[in-house]
Amino acid sequence: MTQVDVFVGIDVSKDRLDVFSTAGERFSVANDAAGRAALALRIAGARAAGLEASGGYEAPVLKALAQAGLAAYRLDPAQVRAFARSRGQRAKTDAIDARMIALCLSACRDTLRPFVDDAATARLAALAAFRRRLVGHKAALAGSDDRREDPFLQHLAAEQEALLAAQIAGLDAEIATIIAATPELSDKAARLRSAPGVGPVLAATLLASLPELGRVGSRQIAALVGVAPYDRQSGRNARPARCAAGRRQVRNVLYMGVLAAIRARKSPFQTTYARLVAAGKPPKLAI
Repeated sequence: MTQVDVFVGIDVSKDRLDVFSTAGERFSVANDAAGRAALALRIAGARAAGLEASGGYEAPVLKALAQAGLAAYRLDPAQVRAFARSRGQRAKTDAIDARMIALCLSACRDTLRPFVDDAATARLAALAAFRRRLVGHKAALAGSDDRREDPFLQHLAAEQEALLAAQIAGLDAEIATIIAATPELSDKAARLRSAPGVGPVLAATLLASLPELGRVGSRQIAALVGVAPYDRQSGRNARPARCAAGRRQVRNVLYMGVLAAIRARKSPFQTTYARLVAAGKPPKLAI
């Protein structure tokens, strides 16, 4: 194996990075600025490096590798685990995970897109993720039944809901500012908002959580979102196709956008939805 054929897998934890290269090298470094710089220098000759999404701990590593000129990829953990199982690998340790990431990257790199160090999009994604958490808290608070009888709890809940609403509004304003100040994001947002049912929340969600939009084909986008039906046929068994996996945070907001679109007067989505339902499609499938 030549140097340019080397693929590197990195298992990310809060404090440590476990590394495996297909050249046979294994090592660990601290997950801090010095450790990430040392890692980038040590694997500088590799063709590509990959790591799994790990709750945000991978973000500084991806950024350090991209700034060092390395092709860095964020892999779906489910894809890596499926790849490991296909090779009969059942055990799971940090070192094994790093090796499986490297091998999965080597096998699947052509279907992946490298990480791009885009500060505006990264900040937009962070704000959108925090907004989702606040919306979830607000919905949970509104649905709680432990406040119905106690006036004091009713008062506390009302105060908390008002605070969350104000924080969500502040996030919406900051998200709008970022999009308006970034020409590429502003142009994409304007195109998205021209479609029926696409409001500011859906547009921001697509920009933050689906950066591949406009860069890959519609079939790939459908698969990334999780709305692509996969065939489940074998021999005489022809079960209905099912959607699977995908980015739930995009799909949830997109669903609400489609509901608005099919209710809009003279919307092409409304016409298509009505045609599909008239042809016998279940409403959820038509959506």
